[in-house]
Amino acid sequence: MGLLLLTSCKKGDFNPFCDGQFNKVYGGSQDEGAKSIFATPDGGYLFAGWAYSNDQDVSGNHGRSDVWLVKIACNGRIQWQKTFGGTGYDNLYSMMKTSDGNFVLCGETRSQDIDPLNYKGGAGDAWLVKIDPSGNQQLQKLFGGTDEEWLYSVIEGPNKKFITIGITFSNDKDVIGLHGYGDAWIMRF
Repeated sequence: MGLLLLTSCKKGDFNPFCDGQFNKVYGGSQDEGAKSIFATPDGGYLFAGWAYSNDQDVSGNHGRSDVWLVKIACNGRIQWQKTFGGTGYDNLYSMMKTSDGNFVLCGETRSQDIDPLNYKGGAGDAWLVKIDPSGNQQLQKLFGGTDEEWLYSVIEGPNKKFITIGITFSNDKDVIGLHGYGDAWIMRF
């Protein structure tokens, strides 16, 4: 009977293994938080934030803080989790789903060891990471100058071009034309 119930359900129908409500706390012995969440086709959720811990629900932390990606089932049970970052401070500000079904995370990195050849310098770089629905990194990009930058938001525009907004304190390398101490920064690529 249970097999018949499962095989007769269409996408969007009631899932007999989920009651539709849960209240869970995720993390480890240090500071964790979440900034973005998306529903997944299997009825679960993918959320992203930051993690300082390397115990309990968090594993694989590379340094001080990492971007933390967690896939949970419809009942709130963790299915998998991954961390992205280097030995310094790395933070996520937002995540978006792309038209090809992948995800782009944006934020900042202060980890020179993430990509030593492309690290711009200064206090930190704007950081973009593209992942597939299983959390596997497809690419990452660092942007900025010799001071500090970070990205707050990213969208996918026409012709699959990405548009980001953030802040910059530099006036060299990827950033030209600073007006004051810190300026709004928009890129399309």
